[in-house]
Amino acid sequence: MWDLVDKTIIWSQKVRTVLLSSIIQKSGVTATQLTIASFITGITSVFFFDTVWFIVFGILHLVFDACDGIAARTEGTTERGKYMDWLSDQTTALFLMVTITQLMPTELNKIIVMLYGTYAIMYGLSSMRIPPMSTRTLLFLSSFAGFYQLGVYIVCIITLYGYITVYHHTFFSPRTNAR
Repeated sequence: MWDLVDKTIIWSQKVRTVLLSSIIQKSGVTATQLTIASFITGITSVFFFDTVWFIVFGILHLVFDACDGIAARTEGTTERGKYMDWLSDQTTALFLMVTITQLMPTELNKIIVMLYGTYAIMYGLSSMRIPPMSTRTLLFLSSFAGFYQLGVYIVCIITLYGYITVYHHTFFSPRTNAR
C-alpha cells in the first residue's frame, strides 16, 4: 500500500513540475524574478500578521517560492540563485519568528529565535555546506491555522537537529591524514 502512496506522490510532483515549468517558460519569468516576488510577498505577509492578508500573502509567498525552484531547474541553477533563494526564505522565516515572539514574548521563544538566527548565519557562512533547515513552510502553515507556538516549537526541534548534525559532521567525520 505504501508503495502505491509513494508512486502517487512522485507522479503528482512530476505532473505539477511539468505543468508549472511549461507555464513559467511561456510567461518568460525568471527564477530570480520569482525569488524576489517570493521575498516581497513573504515580508508583506508578516507585516499583515494575524489578519486574512497574512494568509493571502503567505500562500502567494509559498507558491512563488515553489515556482522559483522549478524555474531554476528549467533554466539551470546557479550558486548566486541558490544563495538568493536561501536568503529570501530564511529572512522571511526569521521575520515571522520575531513577530510571533513579539506576540508571545516568552524567554523560550527568544532563545529559539536566537538559536535559529545563529544557525542560519552559520549556514550562510559555511557556503551552504552544512545541512539546511526547512522550517519556513511548517512555520507558515502552523501560523495560518493559528498554532503559532507549535510552529515555533517545530522550528526549535529542527534547529536543534541541525546543530546536532553539524556537531556530528564536524567531530565524527572521517579525517584524512596530512603528510
